[in-house]
Amino acid sequence: IRDWKIDLSDIKYPYEVLGKGSIDNYNKFYFAKKIWDKLDQEKPNVIYLGGYFHISFWVALLWAKIHRVKTILEMDSNKFDHVRIDWKEFIKKQFVKNCDVGLSYGELSKSYFIELGMPAEKIIIKPNVSSSSLFYKSNILEKPNCMTLNKYFIYVGRFSEEKNLILMLNAFNKASKQLLNLEWGLLLVGSGPQEKELKSYIEDNGIQNITFSGFVDKHELVKYYNHSDVFILPSIRETWGMVVNEAMMCGLPVIVTSQSGCSLDLVKGNGYCYDSLNEKELEKIFLVYLRNEININQQSTKSLELIENFTPS
Repeated sequence: IRDWKIDLSDIKYPYEVLGKGSIDNYNKFYFAKKIWDKLDQEKPNVIYLGGYFHISFWVALLWAKIHRVKTILEMDSNKFDHVRIDWKEFIKKQFVKNCDVGLSYGELSKSYFIELGMPAEKIIIKPNVSSSSLFYKSNILEKPNCMTLNKYFIYVGRFSEEKNLILMLNAFNKASKQLLNLEWGLLLVGSGPQEKELKSYIEDNGIQNITFSGFVDKHELVKYYNHSDVFILPSIRETWGMVVNEAMMCGLPVIVTSQSGCSLDLVKGNGYCYDSLNEKELEKIFLVYLRNEININQQSTKSLELIENFTPS
């Protein structure tokens, strides 16, 4: 569902891809047999499970139990990123309790892991990281043509309902109307199914200083981050929010909803957390920056310090 270009040259260890294209296009039972046969062939000592959402993970767990092989379960979910249904949670608990070790992406993910039955002493937080070679703070990168104002809040991601962009637009609009000479803009980087609706909403409500960049590939994103001033992630639900990592690598302060998986790990003196449904709270945060009531340089330095612990190395 995303326009990303996948570069397999980034993978630096031996690997084998068991199919071409999207995993969702394969018959699940066909895929289950391929996984079982591959495990029979490889006879692994440990199986690393990337979740519980696909039949391949369940087949691998069953194989591990039969062959008495240890399993590591990685989980990036948190209790806010989906609507939770009791019978589904019961099934997840059966999966989780049969795994030996849990790897979670952060504190929110860890707390959900514990709710599903993984003992706290068996959970290790594995920081969710982004490539430090792609995102870095620089003053010499060319400024994108669409950025004509002095200062920008920047959002990067899909344009879809769970990203809560209309609430963000409303909060920015109400905050900016309280100042006469506004030198700040709000830059929306990305694409998605809600793009047409967002543009119509902005026009119908007379919201000023909103810029759309269109889809930007990850190798070009660094220019947009580096010529922006504050990053915002307004999602109602967000497993983690890798764009927060990217923005911090470029030295940006961050505004993140408390429902985002990274909020407890990445927002510590370098920005603000707020409830995703509290428009008034976000409006007040916008005003802090619009009125120059905070030292952005200090928050920028703090972002760079924090993100040093969230790199692949």
